[in-house]
Amino acid sequence: MIAAKAPPDGYTVLFYSAPLWVAPLMRSTVPWNPVRDFAPVTLAVNSPNILVVHPSLPVKSVKELIALAKAKPGEFNYGSGSPKARRWSAARQPRWLPPSNPRWRGGAS
Repeated sequence: MIAAKAPPDGYTVLFYSAPLWVAPLMRSTVPWNPVRDFAPVTLAVNSPNILVVHPSLPVKSVKELIALAKAKPGEFNYGSGSPKARRWSAARQPRWLPPSNPRWRGGAS
């Protein structure tokens, strides 16, 4: 909130990531508007998305994973560990990805 309410004089800088932009989509109200209250200045970090599977799955590529999921509908779930998971829903997730994202116990649950 300090950065959101600071005067736009260049003396207050905020380093933040996806939650700044995702929080307004996940909650009915947040005390900031990412478009109105902040102005991007530079890209400081690039954080890639990764896809991992259990080593017991007989796949060696995304293409093989998609083929396996299509061949066995309803047998796979996906788990997510960050706000990036909302991107699947926002993008109407790929048809091969199962619609269920069960809540797993862990740091992100």
